[in-house]
Order: sequence, then C-alpha cells, then structure tokens
Amino acid sequence: MSFNYIERKRKLPYMGTLFVSKGQKVNCTDIIGEMNYYPGMVKKINISKQLAIKPEKINSVLTVKKGDLVKLGEILAFNTQWFKDQIVVSSDNGIIGMVSKYLGILYLRKLTKFNSDKYEVHNVEQILGVSPKIAEKSISIKVGQAVSPGQIIASIIHKNNNMCLNSITTNMFGTVTDINDNIIKIKNTQISKYLKSYLSGEVICIDENYSVTIRSKVIRITGNYGIGGEKCGVLKVTNKKILTSDDILPSDNGKIILTRGYISKSAILKAAETNVTAIIGSSSDLSIIRNYVGSNFIPSITGAEDVATGLILINGFGHSLIKRTIFDLLSKFEGNNIALNGTTHIRAGAIRPEVLIFKD
Repeated sequence: MSFNYIERKRKLPYMGTLFVSKGQKVNCTDIIGEMNYYPGMVKKINISKQLAIKPEKINSVLTVKKGDLVKLGEILAFNTQWFKDQIVVSSDNGIIGMVSKYLGILYLRKLTKFNSDKYEVHNVEQILGVSPKIAEKSISIKVGQAVSPGQIIASIIHKNNNMCLNSITTNMFGTVTDINDNIIKIKNTQISKYLKSYLSGEVICIDENYSVTIRSKVIRITGNYGIGGEKCGVLKVTNKKILTSDDILPSDNGKIILTRGYISKSAILKAAETNVTAIIGSSSDLSIIRNYVGSNFIPSITGAEDVATGLILINGFGHSLIKRTIFDLLSKFEGNNIALNGTTHIRAGAIRPEVLIFKD
C-alpha cells in the first residue's frame, strides 16, 4: 500500500463561521468552523392564501429564498393586486427551510440556542404540584420518543382556574431515555456546533460560510464493519489475539488502540469508561456490539451511534487475526495522529469503515 491524495469536502449542516483560509495546513483534530445557529421548530406560512395567488406562483412573489436568515417582521413576500400592495411578514426570527410551489407554503424554521447539557430531568409531581396518579396521567411522551425545544411533555388543565393549562416543556433536542416515578429523563441528541477537519492536509477550496475542501496524502485501509462515526487520535498498538479489559490502561484516554485480534466485551466496556477514542481490531461479535450500543442499534446502518468509543473491525465477526502485512503497516505509525470513520451501510450504495494514515 502507498500514499495517495484524497480530497474531502467538510460541510456545516447550516450557515456558520469558518476558521481557515485557502492554502492553510490543518490537523485532523482541528476545529475548522462552527454553526452560528441551530434550526428549531418549523412554522408554516401560507403565502398563497394570504396573497390570494395560485400556489405555483409563490416564487414570483417571494423576497427571500431557501437558506436566508430572516428577522421578526421582515417582508417575506410582496404582491400588487387591484392597485393595492400586499405583503407577508415573518412571524419570528428564523431561517427559510423550504418553499413548496405545490402548496404555496413557505416553511420557516425558528432559531434555537445550543444546549450543552447532556441530560434534562423533569420531576412532574413537583413541577405541576400534583399527586402521583395525576402526574402519571399528565405525561404525554414515552421512552424512546424524540423531542424538541418547546415541546410539551406533560400537562394538566386546572378547571377551577378558568381552564388554565399548566405544562412542562423541553429545552433541548433529545430522546426520552427514562420515565420512572413520574420523573422524565431526556438525553441531548443535538449535533455538535463545531466542524472538525478530520483530515490532516491542506485547505484547497472554501465555500464561504458553508464548506471547506481539504486535500490530504493518506494510506486508506477499509474495514468490514464499524460503529461510532468519525474519530481522530493518537495510535497505540497492542498485539493481542484477544483484547481484554486488562489491556486498557488509564493512559489510553483519548487514544486509538490497534490490536491484531478479537475485541472482547470487557475491553469495549473498559475502553468506554477510560474514554478511549476508538479500537481497531480484527473481529468481535454482533451480540457484543448490540449490547454496547443499546436498543436503538441498527446493524445495517451505523455511524450515528452515541458511543464513547468507536470500533473498526477489519475482518468482521467471529475470531480471526488482521493480516500481518496490514497490522505491520499500521504499527509503523504508532504515536501518530490517525483518523477513522466507523460508518457502515451494508445495503445498496454500501459504505465501509475506513482508517486513514497521514503522511507527515
């Protein structure tokens, strides 16, 4: 295997600020941009109805386009009929998400602040001031359900107080992980606001506010299966036929561990506790990975798992060893920063996990 040039476009999900310039050298661990905002709940604005026009004519009256940031009260559409000017203004601060020429509707996404809290906990009995039985009936969500900022998760109506609604709302994009004794626990699933380089190389192109293209000279090794998405860290090598918890040390925090053989359950759990960035090995068992990831695991489409330690299986499942030539090649770069991506799509348009070794 030899070094070859690759190019990757690193793109922000939404408009933001880029921290690099064309020709700049970057490391795979560098943060090269951040989002300025995070789109939240969607509001539908029926332009066709408000201006009394046919839906297919919506683009001819709009003063904004998809992706534009708008402020409360800003004009979104303008039309003149019977010598009278008609306008539609924004009902909130937000971003234009989509325009439907079939429905004549503009979709405005409200902007929300980034929430750095990992969890959100709501004690329904205490917040609503009700008995356990009433609190249980007031809960309107269930475990595993996705929630978004401002969503009502529990509510009651006080009939003796002019039918007043008393409710609890969420403050984050997340997933309900537990409801026990009328206490709701929500885990934050909001994507990171930061854009990492992933490659060590040179910036060759910039699309202002959105994307950076990086060129890098790498050796690329593809695996058979992986989880955990993009990772970057210092490579540590341990030549074990079976990697166990005894092989994971406190000093491995933040490192990528390469082992030639099988990755055991105890090794994965210990690595997660130690905050090991990832483990590259020959093989493991699907049942172990399923147990590690949790109930939301989809074996055929991976990469978005919320796990502390990523995994790359070069050979796949069962017990085997990485080919000596591949293991020796990777071992030469112990102590260097490497990158990997555990994303695996088994079906049509297959995507395999990768390990990238950078040339200094």
